Amino acid sequence: MKKKSIVMILVLAVTILIGYIWWEYYNSHKIKEDIELKNEVIKVVQSSKKIDFSKVTNFEWDEIYLFTPYTDSKEILKKDGVKGYNSKLNMEYNDGINIIAFVNSKKIITYIEINRSDFDFEPIKNSKISKDKSIFEIDNDDEDYTLLLKK
Repeated sequence: MKKKSIVMILVLAVTILIGYIWWEYYNSHKIKEDIELKNEVIKVVQSSKKIDFSKVTNFEWDEIYLFTPYTDSKEILKKDGVKGYNSKLNMEYNDGINIIAFVNSKKIITYIEINRSDFDFEPIKNSKISKDKSIFEIDNDDEDYTLLLKK
């Protein structure tokens, strides 16, 4: 009886250990929002006439994707062969936020959620923008900030 109890405890301990290792592995590969970057972007938008995303970031990326409300981001990323989709990027049924996803070598490396009350985007037909064209003018209409793609 004592042997059976020890075996059961060992099986339970190994099961918990495997579950913990899987959970840590899963979370370490999940794309997370960069809150520090989000705060910096909002600060720049609300205090400047333009924002150059290549200058407010301190990591490597080659494209940004702008997801406005009701965008099927999963389909866009799949079509472009971008990996690292996170369900938080789903904008199909949300009209309160915009998302900026930073991509390097066809893999999402981070993203930021922007409340539309902080700032909004102009209607942009192409939601994918290369790093060298990621400069936006900022229209401030009574603290109602809108980013306009610089031409």
